[in-house]
Amino acid sequence: NEGWRMITQQELIELFDYKDGSLYWKKMCTHKCEKLIGERAGYKHKYGYRIISVKGVQYKEHRLIFLYHHGFLPKFIDHVNCVKNDNRIENLRPATKIENCRNFGTPKHNTSGVKGVSISPRSKNWRARLSINGKLHQVGGFKTKELAAEFMELWRDLIFGNFSNHGIKGI
Repeated sequence: NEGWRMITQQELIELFDYKDGSLYWKKMCTHKCEKLIGERAGYKHKYGYRIISVKGVQYKEHRLIFLYHHGFLPKFIDHVNCVKNDNRIENLRPATKIENCRNFGTPKHNTSGVKGVSISPRSKNWRARLSINGKLHQVGGFKTKELAAEFMELWRDLIFGNFSNHGIKGI
């Protein structure tokens, strides 16, 4: 967008109050909308994120909240608990693209109920699979799903650290 510029932390503090993971209008950009003062800003988008429009530019609420508190905007912001509309500042952290992708819940197509664990059609033993930097790695031969799940959690924690997610389902 020609003439587009990122909103500043100071502008956010002037326009909004933050409370429990939400932004509320404190001051309006135009006099036409003054009736919205005190109301929660924005709307919930069909993909689960809350969107707020400021001076004709749309922003995801969690990005504004991060900027409001920290004064800078990382390229990616991760919701620690995977809940897209849980924008409490303690649930938001800067991330790389890869870190953000690592922190996702159990895929819908999962049939074992355990993220990264499946039964091998050939051996009928349980296996653990983990994608590391785009390459799929597999460890097999587990006699029970529980053993494979325990191994998977340890493996994921070792490789992904704080961005390890053992199957929390985001909303």
